[in-house]
Amino acid sequence: MKILIVEDDLMQRRFLQVLLTSKSEQNSIVEGLKAGADDYLIKPYRH
Repeated sequence: MKILIVEDDLMQRRFLQVLLTSKSEQNSIVEGLKAGADDYLIKPYRH
């Protein structure tokens, strides 16, 4: 998974950073939240 890390400044604090992905593994969630996401949403995966 490639995560874009955005520099932290006051202007960006006005927007929530939410990841929407089909990756539901625990390590992917932790990695996304550590990268600065405010929330991590897992979309349904259909075959």
